[in-house]
Amino acid sequence: MQSQQNHNAADVECKALPIHWEVKRTEKVSLHDWIAQAKGGAKDEEIPVVAWRKNNAPWYAILPLDDLIEILQCADIEALRIRKTTKPK
Repeated sequence: MQSQQNHNAADVECKALPIHWEVKRTEKVSLHDWIAQAKGGAKDEEIPVVAWRKNNAPWYAILPLDDLIEILQCADIEALRIRKTTKPK
């Protein structure tokens, strides 16, 4: 995974995942603009994802619901369930 400085590239690149990342760390939310930016930069085979957080707040990922459902269908749900129940709080 690496951070990109080129304005035409994704903010973060991870060649193992078919995701176009746009990363925002700001107090002001421009969600529709960010989604349009992610969609505009994503290749046909990539999922556009916006990762965002405010200062001193957790990170959130915004992606199309259809893509989230597809990711979940491809995931090992039992492994996810075990991980969530054994993860320290």
